Amino acid sequence: MLGRRKLFLVPATVLAVAGVAVGSAIAASGGAPKVDKIKIVGGAKVKPGFYIQDMLRFTPYKSTVKAGGTISVAGGKGAFGEGPHSFSLVKKSQLPKTAAQINNCKVCGQLAQEHGIDPNDPNSQPSTVYVDGGDGFNKPGDSALIDGQNVKTLKLKVTAKKGTTLYYMCGFHPWMQGSVVVK
Repeated sequence: MLGRRKLFLVPATVLAVAGVAVGSAIAASGGAPKVDKIKIVGGAKVKPGFYIQDMLRFTPYKSTVKAGGTISVAGGKGAFGEGPHSFSLVKKSQLPKTAAQINNCKVCGQLAQEHGIDPNDPNSQPSTVYVDGGDGFNKPGDSALIDGQNVKTLKLKVTAKKGTTLYYMCGFHPWMQGSVVVK
């Protein structure tokens, strides 16, 4: 179970302006740690009468970032064909590993509610872009939304300690998973 988190509601236009300002300031300083780039890609393969294979995923599956560095999450080709995504830190044990676990993802419901989504309303829209314990992106329960329209790229400062492995998933598409090793 995720602990109670402080929710931050930030208008998307403020996020876009802040992202540009922070990115410009970092570029100008020249001393910031390298940004680790993670991309969301989509697509599907269909064999009628047999299966549909959803190719929606984060890539790369495993990555690294320096402590104090930034993770950049952006959409690639086909990324938003199935709706918005969350980039949510979870415990390794919370990552679904089977179709049954994906179809009955308990942490997904918790993440949706923390982002202000009513899981019983298919038209419910998120009201909270960031869910954070207040000390940076560093532990299970920290989560951010990206929808390709209001939020096109997430820039998340990693405050986890060196040697930590952060496991993440999309709360809407729980087969989208990965990990980041903090160096």
